[in-house]
Amino acid sequence: MNYWGCDKMEKVYLNELSLEGQFRDIDQFLDDSMPVIKCLKYMNEQGIGVSKQSNFYDQRITKDKKFNDLRGVKNDKARRLKRLLLSMADNPPFWDQEEFFKQDISSKYFLGTIDVTATSIAEASEDEKVILSFLHKDYENKELEIIKNKEECLSVISVYSYDYLEEYLWKNKETDIYDYLKARYIDRRLDFSKFEKEYGFLDFSQSEIEDCIEAFDRFEEAEGWDEIVRDRTLNFKRYSPASNKDDWFRKSEFKDKKIYKFRCKNPKRCFGYREGEKFYVLRMERDHKISDNG
Repeated sequence: MNYWGCDKMEKVYLNELSLEGQFRDIDQFLDDSMPVIKCLKYMNEQGIGVSKQSNFYDQRITKDKKFNDLRGVKNDKARRLKRLLLSMADNPPFWDQEEFFKQDISSKYFLGTIDVTATSIAEASEDEKVILSFLHKDYENKELEIIKNKEECLSVISVYSYDYLEEYLWKNKETDIYDYLKARYIDRRLDFSKFEKEYGFLDFSQSEIEDCIEAFDRFEEAEGWDEIVRDRTLNFKRYSPASNKDDWFRKSEFKDKKIYKFRCKNPKRCFGYREGEKFYVLRMERDHKISDNG
């Protein structure tokens, strides 16, 4: 199933079951909801709506606080969350009005042993849409298998974090590789914010891109820079062109940077520069011709 559909994603369902009073207090809830806020911000920029169950605001955040109690909270995170949900309300804002039901009202839907009939999870599975979940061990970035009437198998993707959202968008051709890489490695050692797309993945096959991602993950998983330098698979080294004429970066804004390169499975190379603990990825090379001269 293509969870995002062939056309642009139009809406997501908000998972009310991901709120069952599991947070210590409202501050913890808001801190743990920053990935959800980031997803909502992206979706809002794309014109995507949010559909909720009509009792969503009665869901518990803590043992004694409901989502509706956020109305009295005046910090920035609470304001952002409330503003996004208000501005993104689908039309109608609640899906559980009988005339809009996607579910078969005579059917039963189960997630494992849990009856999820008449929930956003069942509705999203019938509508072939994703659900956006708050931090909960049962719904954090995973595919959920729904059994309808003990025989028909449906599924739905439950999204919590932005990088997981970007991964599925990329796999289903709803975003490009550059946005995906920025999201996948956000706040990590590799930084793709300065990547020059004209020296990117235009001619790379899918398997070649996957080779590169495997190398990027290896780069990230190293305990430190000493391990990266010693890693013979990555072959991390200074880019040292034979002459100024051969310097790939001599006319770029990065001409004064110390450029390094590392292997993304032969013959592919990744070029960039280090600044503190960050490595800014600038360009990719597919055929090693540049590397032959440096």
